[in-house]
Amino acid sequence: MKKVKVNFVGFPGWHIECSAMSMKYLGEHFDIHTGGTDHISIHHTNEIAQSEVATGKKFVNYWVHGAFLTFKGEKISKSKGGLYTLSELEKKGFNSLEFRYLCLTTHYKKPLNFSIEKLKSAQTSYQRLKNIIAGIKDDSVNKKYVGEFEDAINNDLDMPGALQVLWKLLRDKKAKGKLGTVKKIDEVLGLDLLKKEKLKIPNNVSKLLKERNNARKKKDWKKADELRAKIKKLGYVIDDTKKGSFVKNLK
Repeated sequence: MKKVKVNFVGFPGWHIECSAMSMKYLGEHFDIHTGGTDHISIHHTNEIAQSEVATGKKFVNYWVHGAFLTFKGEKISKSKGGLYTLSELEKKGFNSLEFRYLCLTTHYKKPLNFSIEKLKSAQTSYQRLKNIIAGIKDDSVNKKYVGEFEDAINNDLDMPGALQVLWKLLRDKKAKGKLGTVKKIDEVLGLDLLKKEKLKIPNNVSKLLKERNNARKKKDWKKADELRAKIKKLGYVIDDTKKGSFVKNLK
């Protein structure tokens, strides 16, 4: 067979780079390849074609394509706004696990519309979750809820559904084995749910506590009770002592 020499102008494209890197570290065939939805039509199609031609093997078993992180309905970019680094969010009073919780509230195939307000809501939910778990002492495992959690994960990585199972477990007054189940669930979620730390009171809870203290000074007991109920809904209880009123996690 006659050999044909072909001269290419330019540098190897990023399609080749990705095939080369993945094969170096994962082998000629591996299980899961991730990327954005914008990579489906060109980049990943080229990866598959060149890799399978080169090896004669199936390249990847499962492709997981994530939708965009958006701001005001459009893909986040420096020019359109909404772009923050984690260090910038930390300066605004958030941490990486609170951002992680926000990401888990949306399925990976659906766009996540980012805003500081949504991150604040995720922060409140995450801290409430931690505070509730801090009051649990039962260390066995609830097989029923572990099964429901695994069903959600196995349903195309339904992380919002998995979070719902976790909240359902914590709200189930009859359920046993909560702490052990949370431990197993957090092996997947990676939210450090069992990590002990100083109780963090969100600004909205602190504001409500201040309003309640003022209501008590005015002997407006009805308003004080209403504010206590609002604070409880956010996952905290008030302990009235001779030294003043203090907020504790809901147990």
